[in-house]
Amino acid sequence: MSSIRALDLFDELLICSPEQCQQRLASLRRDDPELAQMLERMLAADAAEEGLLDRELAEALPAPVPATDRSGEQIGPFRLGARLGRGGMGEVYSAQRVDGDYTQMVAVKLLRRGLDSEDVLSRFLQERRILARLEHPAIARLIDGGMGADGLPWIAMELVDGQPITRYAEAAALALAPRLQLLIAVCEAVDYAHRRLIVHRDLKPSNVLVTADGSPRLLDFGIAKLLDDSEDQALTSTGLRVMSPAYAAPEQLRGEPITVATDVYALGLLAYELLTGTLPQQRGRSSVAAIEAELDKEMQRPSQAARRPQESTLSARLIDADLDTIVVKALALEADRRYPSATALADDLKRYLDGRPISARPDTLSYRVSKFVSRHRGGVLASVLTVLALVVGLGASVWQARIAQVQAQRADSEAQRANEAATRAEAEARTAQEMSARSKRVKDFLISVFMQEDQLRRDARGPLTMAQAFDDTLKRIDSELADDPGLQSDLLDDFGEIVTARGDLEQAQALFERALAKAEQAHGEHDPAVAETLTNLGVLAAYRGRAADGQPNLLRALAITEAQPAPDPVALAQLLMAIGSVERNSGDLNAGLQRMQRALELFGGPEGDHPGRLAAMHNMASVLVDLDRPQEAERYIRLAIAGTIAAQGPDATPLIPAYGILGQILEGDGEQISDEVLNIGQRRLDLVQRAFADDHPWKASALADSGWHLIQRGNPAEGEARLRQGIAMFERLGYRSMSLIAVWRRLALSQQRRGELAQAQASLDAGYALCADTESAGSLMCATIRANRAEWLAVSAPDQALDEAQAALSSLSERFPASTDPRAQALEARAAALSALGRDTEAAADRAEASALRDRGGKQSLE
Repeated sequence: MSSIRALDLFDELLICSPEQCQQRLASLRRDDPELAQMLERMLAADAAEEGLLDRELAEALPAPVPATDRSGEQIGPFRLGARLGRGGMGEVYSAQRVDGDYTQMVAVKLLRRGLDSEDVLSRFLQERRILARLEHPAIARLIDGGMGADGLPWIAMELVDGQPITRYAEAAALALAPRLQLLIAVCEAVDYAHRRLIVHRDLKPSNVLVTADGSPRLLDFGIAKLLDDSEDQALTSTGLRVMSPAYAAPEQLRGEPITVATDVYALGLLAYELLTGTLPQQRGRSSVAAIEAELDKEMQRPSQAARRPQESTLSARLIDADLDTIVVKALALEADRRYPSATALADDLKRYLDGRPISARPDTLSYRVSKFVSRHRGGVLASVLTVLALVVGLGASVWQARIAQVQAQRADSEAQRANEAATRAEAEARTAQEMSARSKRVKDFLISVFMQEDQLRRDARGPLTMAQAFDDTLKRIDSELADDPGLQSDLLDDFGEIVTARGDLEQAQALFERALAKAEQAHGEHDPAVAETLTNLGVLAAYRGRAADGQPNLLRALAITEAQPAPDPVALAQLLMAIGSVERNSGDLNAGLQRMQRALELFGGPEGDHPGRLAAMHNMASVLVDLDRPQEAERYIRLAIAGTIAAQGPDATPLIPAYGILGQILEGDGEQISDEVLNIGQRRLDLVQRAFADDHPWKASALADSGWHLIQRGNPAEGEARLRQGIAMFERLGYRSMSLIAVWRRLALSQQRRGELAQAQASLDAGYALCADTESAGSLMCATIRANRAEWLAVSAPDQALDEAQAALSSLSERFPASTDPRAQALEARAAALSALGRDTEAAADRAEASALRDRGGKQSLE
């Protein structure tokens, strides 16, 4: 029996009604009598001291085990005073320093006696490690810590004299603005912890005290999670799901991975309670199971819940649609639909207080439709609804129009006070009218597709497949929306992104080209909508191994974006990353690196909070690998991986290419594959197979890399089979890029090692042909392949080998002067050709230079 499980159940039973507790305990007595007995003792002690259970249940339990009041004891340099509180694992006392140095009042936290299992001790000591990382004015600081005479740990913290944040707000009858300013300060403290990879996991009013001067203090990191700590993972694996159910995020209730989004949800609950005086969905006194069941029901918005004046001193009239939208976004069931960080939530609250437009938007019609589909899968209806969920909200929706109308109303009221505001109001009002009309158009389109679905069913044509639904909807976009090329462009562009994600690059190309024509027809040639489609075309060309063909589109999009009066920094950063990738693939690594650095700066740098910085750091790492700067590359890719896990969890799709880059860096010279590299490769393969049922470039790349690892570990048969699987998938996708060239080269190297020289030559020639057929000819990979070919041709065709080796060396010297190992390979190949031609003196000089390069510790980053 585990005391950890007892603690988990104890927290749940504390918020049950007496009837629920009796039923739960009766069930436990049948299933686990020893566990039930422990829980009864804990509940009895709690009832005897604090009266949390009614007398009827307390009398039904065994005689309570009295808890010792430790007031007056000396713990380290502190003498304990009054007990301030107690929880599942610990007790907190006020205390005074008595070692004679100086007078100091603190709060001392002690582990409760009898709960000193290894897991609980580890959790308590982890809290001390976490507090040692934190130094922030809104976080109660660590003062001291040690082990008591009884062998149990203790922590001395700043003694905070204050009230829980919700009680403070009500007692002071705070207006709306001071409540939101308090919450902003809490968000900033939480974000400070997040930047140090610490998630609190137990944010609730009793852990956020406000002092008499109105300053909030964050308390109790007893169940906080270190995102980078394997010990925390071990604690979780033992069954320790510690939380306060009333303030727990959906992923906590379900036992799913914890990220910074978990704290964002709790901040949303604090916001809800600060505004309304109550919690949503009857959380206050419900069991874990009851709260989880409520999650599927629509939540009452704060403006609706605040209409009960007995709950809060704040008037419901002050809570408008924008505040509703902010809180609802923070409380999204799916972690990736919440604010990406506590700072992002704070920023939107600041925008609201300043009267500026907020970044959050209400749930779109497409999202609501997709949620419906997830509950009603199968048949014609699911196929049609899935298409519409992807299409309709990506244009303009009724809900978006409503927000525009609200903004126009705000601007209209400002117009009464200033001419400048009047001009802005008029423009926003026009925008609202346009969006409203457009939204009605999309809604009518949706209804008509549903009517078509009914007709299909009546005609008994059988279930409509996804492909048929796509084709039918595309035809109707052409025929029914012909008079609105702007809307056609938006929908075609969004469809293009969808089929790109599915790996259908040919169809995506056709859709983006049609979208571009419609955008230019609707907006002219210099509109941001045109730039967006040009960017998609440029990125798609890179996916297809034709990045040079896409570069003019990207450069044109960049010119349009930079010419705008206030360029969108996110759009600009994404463009810079795309152009930088093209420059990298063409061998202009320094130019590519400069683009990536500028993009990262626009996203706020490595320590920023914009999710786009993760992709920028990934791209930086890729360029740095090619520049033979592995230590810098590893730093950026590990930051990107840690940030992705913190924001999206350990199964996030963007981790797939990131693990690929990290594995490439850690492979070193390719001669020995470490266990870490194998584990990273397997993790990547598991993720990609879960993410993509069909062919996808990332899947092909992960298969090929895992095959190479098998070859390096002495299993060439299975390894080469995986390499061929990767090649076949790339070719089915029409993906002719450096990734495919690298797989052909690895297959050739494996075949050469096995003595299959003819097959190896054919594989190398296949990769070489791709170099000649794509813009990758100037890449490091193609220079290395030329060196390999030269080495193999040295005996049979030394003149040709000499030409190939010289071409490889020229490319390496011009474009990749820091890449030592490929240059050494090319020198050795030229030496072999020279020897075959009888030019031994020149050959010896090349061999000596190659040996010197290898002695310098060059890195072969391509294997």
